[in-house]
Amino acid sequence: MPIRVVSADSQPIVNIGVGEVLRQYEDIDLVGTAIDSEGILELAAHHTFDVLVTDSHAIRARLDCCQSVIPLIRLHCPELRIVAHGGMSHLAQLAAMERRGINVLLHRNDTVRHLADAVNAAYIKARYFSPSLAHAQPAACESNRAHPALTRREREVLALLLSGRTVCEVANAIHRCKQTISAHKARAMAKLGVARDADLFRLAYEDGFLAFCLSPQDGDRLCVPACRTGGTSAP
Repeated sequence: MPIRVVSADSQPIVNIGVGEVLRQYEDIDLVGTAIDSEGILELAAHHTFDVLVTDSHAIRARLDCCQSVIPLIRLHCPELRIVAHGGMSHLAQLAAMERRGINVLLHRNDTVRHLADAVNAAYIKARYFSPSLAHAQPAACESNRAHPALTRREREVLALLLSGRTVCEVANAIHRCKQTISAHKARAMAKLGVARDADLFRLAYEDGFLAFCLSPQDGDRLCVPACRTGGTSAP
C-alpha cells in the first residue's frame, strides 16, 4: 500500500515542485496539496493521509501566527506523521522541534534528492535530518538533554506576548504578577535560543517557526479556525 502524502507550502511554486517530486515515486500517493492551514484542514476532512510535508507557515492557524493546526488535523488523521520542510538551520529551533515530536527535518536544499527518504522515515516513525542538517543532529540531541521543552505556561505567555500584549497585560490576563510573566518569558526565550524580543518576533512572523513550538499538545484546549474553500488541490 502506498504512503498517502499531503504537501503543504506557503509558496505555491515550491508546493508545485514538491508535488512533482512526490509523483515520481510509485510507493507514494500524493493525496493533494495546500498552501495554508485552511486548505490542509479541508483535505483532512475529506481524505485520510499518513504523512504531511509542510513548511511552518502553511500550518499556522489563520487567526494566530503562533498556533498550528496539526492537533486539529490529527482529529481526522490520528496517526499523522510530519515532515518539516524549510530553510531551518538554527540549532535551538531544530532541538525545539524535536522536543515537540517533529523528528523528520528536510532542508529546502535537499528537497529533490531526499524528499522520498524523509517521507519514508516519517512513515516508519524514524528520526531523520536531511544532509544539509546532518551536521546539527548531534548538537540538537545535546541541546535536548540540556534544555527541557517549553512548558504549557511558557507557550501561553509567549503566544500572548506575540499577539501584541505587554507584560502587564499578560499578567492581568492570566492572573499572575509581572515578575512571574517576565520569568516565563526569559526561560522560554533561552530554550528557543533567542536573547532579544526582535529575534523572537522574527521566529514568529518571518520564519513562522513558532507555529511548530507553540501549538497545542494533547490535553490543551483547541481553537478551531474557520475553513474556507479554495486552498487545496487534489491530483
